[in-house]
Amino acid sequence: MTSGSPQTCGVLPENIKKNRYKNIIPYDASRVPLQTVKGKKNSGYINASFVKGFKSYKAFIASQGPNDFILSDFVRMLWEQKVEKVVMLTKLVEEGKKKCSTYWPVEGEEEFGDVTVKLLTTHVFAEYTIRHLRLSTKGQSSRDLTQFHFTAWPDKSVPESPWGLVDLYHRVMAAPGSDPVLVHCSAGVGRTGTFIGLCNLLEEAEATGKMDFKSTLWKLRQDRMHTIQTVEQYKYLHKVALVGYNINGSIINVTDMYFRLVSLESDTEGNKSTRNYQQEFETVVELCAATAPKVKDSPDEEVKNVYQNLGGDTNRIKDRLSNILPNPTYRPDLTAAVPHEDTYINAVLVPNLTNDGHDVLTQLPLPSTVTDFWRLVTQFNVGLIVAFDLDSSQSDETIGDFLPKSETEPFENDRYLVEARQHSEGRLVSEFTLTVHQKIVLCMDDSIPETKKTLALLLCKSLKLDPESILDLQEQIRFRRGTGNARTIYMCRNGADYCGLMCVQSILLDRLKCDRCLAVPVVVGSIKAIRPQVIPTVDQYKCLYRVLKLAHDSQNVYGNLRDVSSSS
Repeated sequence: MTSGSPQTCGVLPENIKKNRYKNIIPYDASRVPLQTVKGKKNSGYINASFVKGFKSYKAFIASQGPNDFILSDFVRMLWEQKVEKVVMLTKLVEEGKKKCSTYWPVEGEEEFGDVTVKLLTTHVFAEYTIRHLRLSTKGQSSRDLTQFHFTAWPDKSVPESPWGLVDLYHRVMAAPGSDPVLVHCSAGVGRTGTFIGLCNLLEEAEATGKMDFKSTLWKLRQDRMHTIQTVEQYKYLHKVALVGYNINGSIINVTDMYFRLVSLESDTEGNKSTRNYQQEFETVVELCAATAPKVKDSPDEEVKNVYQNLGGDTNRIKDRLSNILPNPTYRPDLTAAVPHEDTYINAVLVPNLTNDGHDVLTQLPLPSTVTDFWRLVTQFNVGLIVAFDLDSSQSDETIGDFLPKSETEPFENDRYLVEARQHSEGRLVSEFTLTVHQKIVLCMDDSIPETKKTLALLLCKSLKLDPESILDLQEQIRFRRGTGNARTIYMCRNGADYCGLMCVQSILLDRLKCDRCLAVPVVVGSIKAIRPQVIPTVDQYKCLYRVLKLAHDSQNVYGNLRDVSSSS
């Protein structure tokens, strides 16, 4: 089919209002026909198309996101086509516009025409949500369906990093279910086509060792117009396919952990399925470098890495190391409480297991950035500070005084008064409760501004790459980070080394507990995409696996920890 292929059904007057966008119409030859509902004329049309896989003829259904008018038709399509997996690539609302109607209940069950949809479970992750649904209709056996809802794809753009979509892809492929997989965004062409293209390219690579991007694009557009809608999406597809192919087989179920660790411990070279630690680590580093975003200051300048500090001399003095700078996309912007106050801080927002941009990696404050640090703590709802390298402050003049010297000697400057109460002194960590008093408070609305904040502080002693010590420290961090939306700040001298290790390890341990999965390359890659200097050595990378193995072998370690997944 080409752009001249017939689209007669979709442009019939009675079907026009069933199209979310008037310029996106399915071809007659590949459209998904619905069964005609008795007594309802013209009930056989929906804006959805069968799309070929690399091998299978009807591997996918590419569909527009349903609007209220076709909501029952969309659910009926899921039932009639016996769909077991749905990939949703749009938020319900983007930039103030409704992009898709909700075709699942928030809780319990809901009727959509003759089909009842029941929500079984919901598992929320940083970049996607997985919902398990049960569909039923009168007189027939119910069927289960898994929906993979990717929430990190901005409208009219592409994700900053390829790692989240690769992670989602592996989730979809690992889930049980037969074809067709239904994929939709809002229009069902741009993001939808990119994901289907990724699936086909990776299947092609597995079968032939090659990926033909141009042919993939051409074939997709034979089945549905405008699939992979923009050049930006086409470029992004190259990045995602590159990462997806090179980490294939490295996201494993815990039941395969021991077999995997044997191959990682080997010194022999092999293919992707038998890489050792050094090879897998180097692959992740190379992929992060190859897919890092680039920016131009002007058309005449050479392309610069996006992590370059573009703030000029004013901000350069706030960076301890010139090669560890925050990506502006992920940097928390401080709010000015006094006129002309700068908003810059050398810190990045990173995900935890369930929330994107939830926690913080930052350097220990310089003497000139102490106030900025406490602005970060008070403005970004920080509930726990995990600090390394404080024992070097006596010999390192670049580390500013920002903590109380004792319970009777609080820290104070012109903006903050910080008091401390010590709770314990252990082999690995000293625990304190901090009370931060703000002398100048910015009130953003009519609410009463908070002038006092209480949070926990863990001062961590010199960290060796010892799995038992790291797991012990992780348990203490988990116990004190509590629940709710309070952020954790991980900090060390350079804002990447020790603090990055603990941040990545925390996500990996949460994921191990939540879904019994070892996803070291994808988690390391996603954090290095934000802060490239995180996990700088193969020894740290190797330690991540060994801590996971120790955690799995010591089931009682996690026996009393809260469930990090959200279920209903």
